[in-house]
Amino acid sequence: MMKPKKIISTVLLAFVAVSIVALVNKEMQVPEDSRAAEIDVVQHTLDDTGESDGVVISDSGSERVVAFYFHGNMRCASCRTLEQYARDAMNSGFGDELNSGQLVFKEINVESPGNQHYIQDFQLTNRSIVVARYDADGELASWKNLEQVWNLLRDNDEFNSYVQGETRVLLEGLSG
Repeated sequence: MMKPKKIISTVLLAFVAVSIVALVNKEMQVPEDSRAAEIDVVQHTLDDTGESDGVVISDSGSERVVAFYFHGNMRCASCRTLEQYARDAMNSGFGDELNSGQLVFKEINVESPGNQHYIQDFQLTNRSIVVARYDADGELASWKNLEQVWNLLRDNDEFNSYVQGETRVLLEGLSG
């Protein structure tokens, strides 16, 4: 018969082992909210054009501007605020352009498989908002990383003015 001390030690070691396995498994999984965003982006792509990276760039042979919000798997409160402010700036300033498809807002997790190229494409060093103009062939024509958004998080009006102003510059460059 085993001694009580040895039984308790064995049970505790088993508990620690199971906890470590559970922790490693949890760390390797993509957070639930990121998976939902990926599914939304992929579904949107399949519904519109069938492109693989989730970005609808030119399905009608016309130029367009894409406003990207780039993030990673883990998002702090400021990152979530940044995304919400960006969405609000686009919705309040460009309703007609969004409805016509001339402007598209895309939220992209750069840590998701297949999305790492955006880090190189747009020289990302941080979570960011990038506005990009694509020509009628879907080729990237110009872009700007809106790096000042982090400095404007405490002033929603200034944030909107900055983001809308930079977006408007690219929209004005469209020929249509």
